[in-house]
Amino acid sequence: MDSLLKNIQLGGAIIVFIATIFAFGIEVQKILVLRSVDLGDLLLLFIYLEVLGMVASYWGSQRIQLTYPLF
Repeated sequence: MDSLLKNIQLGGAIIVFIATIFAFGIEVQKILVLRSVDLGDLLLLFIYLEVLGMVASYWGSQRIQLTYPLF
């Protein structure tokens, strides 16, 4: 059962990775076509990079690591 859940999680990580790469490409294409970069575009690209980093972190450790910022 654990192996099945692990495989489902890995499959989900692959789907998230591919979807994020696709969305990143669409956003870059929009920036190039419009020849304009707004703050929202930069923030969205940063979020995509963060998601890619989270997928890479999960793939390397095979565990979901949660961090809680201290305010």
